[in-house]
Amino acid sequence: MTLAGAAVGRIYNFSNYFKELRRMMAGGSPSSALLLVTSQ
Repeated sequence: MTLAGAAVGRIYNFSNYFKELRRMMAGGSPSSALLLVTSQ
């Protein structure tokens, strides 16, 4: 994998991570959101 490919993949995963985090916070489950944050 190229360096650019790795960077793009990391950015993509990061945006998906925040999307999931927002979705869980909107769902009213801060404990699972906190668990997701601390597991990183």
